[in-house]
Amino acid sequence: VKDEKTNLVDDNEGQLWDVVTCDVNGEKNPGGLLMQAATYSGNAWPEKIHRPKDYSKAVSILKAANATGGWMRFTELLVQMWHYEALQDGDNAYAWTKVGKEIELFVADHPADKTVAFSAGTFIIRYEDRFPAEFVQRNIKVLDANVEPKNSLRAQLEYAGAERIRNPGERAKALQAFINKYPDYSMTGYATGSLFMTFYELKDLPGAESAFAQYRETIARDKDTFNPNTHAIYQMMAELYVDNGQKLETAIKLLSEDLESLRAETRVQMGSQFLTAMEASYAEITARAYLKLHKPEAALAEARKALPVLNTRAQIHFDLAQAYAAIGEKRKALEEYFEAALMPSNKDLEYRAELQRFYLKNFGNEKQYEAELNRRIAARFAAANYVPKLLDQPAPALEFTTIRGEKFEAAALSGKTVVINFWSPG
Repeated sequence: VKDEKTNLVDDNEGQLWDVVTCDVNGEKNPGGLLMQAATYSGNAWPEKIHRPKDYSKAVSILKAANATGGWMRFTELLVQMWHYEALQDGDNAYAWTKVGKEIELFVADHPADKTVAFSAGTFIIRYEDRFPAEFVQRNIKVLDANVEPKNSLRAQLEYAGAERIRNPGERAKALQAFINKYPDYSMTGYATGSLFMTFYELKDLPGAESAFAQYRETIARDKDTFNPNTHAIYQMMAELYVDNGQKLETAIKLLSEDLESLRAETRVQMGSQFLTAMEASYAEITARAYLKLHKPEAALAEARKALPVLNTRAQIHFDLAQAYAAIGEKRKALEEYFEAALMPSNKDLEYRAELQRFYLKNFGNEKQYEAELNRRIAARFAAANYVPKLLDQPAPALEFTTIRGEKFEAAALSGKTVVINFWSPG
C-alpha cells in the first residue's frame, strides 16, 4: 500500500520501504538508480526482494546513468559505482589499485569540475583504509585545491580519522579538537553530533550536556544544513537525564519541543508510521521522567499513550508496572511486571528481580512465586506453537567476517560441528 504523501510503501506487516523514485519525465533519479543498483549488491532491498549478487550489473546501471540522465557526477553515484567495481574485481589490493587509477584518470578528464573533485575525494576518504597512505595524502592534497573551503577534503579526512578511533575517550578528544580547528566547516554540525553520541556512549552526562549545547549552537547558526540525527540527539539527551535522575523537567521540555519540531519538519519525507513511532518513544521516556518525579498518574497517562506502539517492548510494561504499583493497583502492576520480565530484553535480570521483590511483598512466598513464574513461562511457550523447522536442513549460503576481519563462507564449515552461542547481555 503506497502512501501518496511520501515515497514509502507499507508492506501491510508494519514495515515501510522506500521505493524507486523518478524525475518529472519518468526517468529514475539518483536515489532510484542507487536503489536499483543496490538490489544486485547482495543486500536485500527491500527485505522481501532477493536477487543474485551481480556487481557487474550494479556497475552497469550506474555507468549507464552518465549517458541517459547525466547524473554521473552526482557524488553518491560515483562513490557507489567505484565501490561496486572494487567488489566486482575481488575487493583486494589489485582491485583497489585499479579503482584508484580510474579515479585519477576521471579527475584528470575533469580538471576544473568541483563536483568531480569532491566526489573523488569523498570516495578516497570513505575507503581510506583500502588505499596506500601515500595515494590518499597525494590525491586529497590535489583535489582539495578544487573544492570550496567550507567543504575542505583535508578537514573531511581528519574528521573521518577521528570517527574511526575505537576508544570513546580518545575519540571524544579528537572530535573536540576537530571542532575547535574547523568551526566553519560544513560537517562541523555532524562532528558536534558525533561528539555528543560519544559522550552518550560513555554515559558522561556533563560531557554530553556540553556537546549538546555545542550542537544546538551549530545548527542554529547554520539553519540551511539539515542533520537527520537531530531528533535522535534530542531524544538521547533527554534519556540520559532520565537515566541519571537529573533535570527531569528539562528532559520533558526537550522532548516536547523536539516533538513539535518533528511534526513541523518539511525537509524530509516521513510516513505517518514513523511519526507515530517517535511520538510513542518520546511518551515512554516522558513516563519514566514522571515516575522519577513521583508523579505516577502523569507517568501512567504517558505510558498508556505509548503502549499501542511499544507493546512488544519490555520497558513500557515495566513503566506501567511501576506506575500501577505507585497508585496502589497491585494486581495490574503484577501483570505488567510479569510482561516485562518474560519479554526479551537487555534488562531481563533487572526486571525479573523487581518482579520477584514485588510478588514476595504483596502476593506470596518464594515457592509460590517460582510456581507462578514457571506456569507463565510454560503457557507462553505453548501459545507460541513452536515447531522446529531447521532440523536436518543444509546450512544457508552465508558469508561470515571474523573479529579479525577475515572472511569465509558457510560452505567452508561443511562436515564440521559448529556451535552457535546465542547470549543475552542481561
